[in-house]
Amino acid sequence: RFVDVSMLDGVVSWLTVHAGAYLATGEEPERGRMPLSGGSACYGVYRAADGRNLTVAAIEPRFWSALCSALGMPELAGEQFAPPDRQREIADRLQQAFATRSRDEWLAALEPLEACVGPVNTIGEALGDPQVRHRGMVAEVDDRAVGPASPVRFDGASGAASRPAPGLGEHTAEVLAEASFSDREVAAL
Repeated sequence: RFVDVSMLDGVVSWLTVHAGAYLATGEEPERGRMPLSGGSACYGVYRAADGRNLTVAAIEPRFWSALCSALGMPELAGEQFAPPDRQREIADRLQQAFATRSRDEWLAALEPLEACVGPVNTIGEALGDPQVRHRGMVAEVDDRAVGPASPVRFDGASGAASRPAPGLGEHTAEVLAEASFSDREVAAL
């Protein structure tokens, strides 16, 4: 079987909301102005007291209402889709609230709610995530993690065997020989 998987295609497919808006209006999206790029307080990134960040993706009104209640700001629930100038004020209030506790304290407090809040992970945290590990998304060579695994899965097929990267200079002689260097020239180098 032949499978055509393109990283470009995958990334372009993530543009659904912005591409749809552009194709409908002809207007280029502006960073920080569109609802999903920082223009809405209910969908953004906020810094906690420890300098670490949280994502808020409370697009649905019930998620936004739960978050506002948990933050002690139930009056903001009805302003989820307020005009852009008010969105900045609402985002500032959320930022002030999130700045009162560490990221992990907020995650623990909000975890039982349907509030759509999550951590912004470091690379180490992302690679150590139990679901990332369960899905086999950290490739290993000789029992050593070496990078992300392929996201493409085929029913009944295993991935290609990996081998470690060569050591520094490990293949220099072979490569230079293929490039028509003589043994004497290689030794001189």
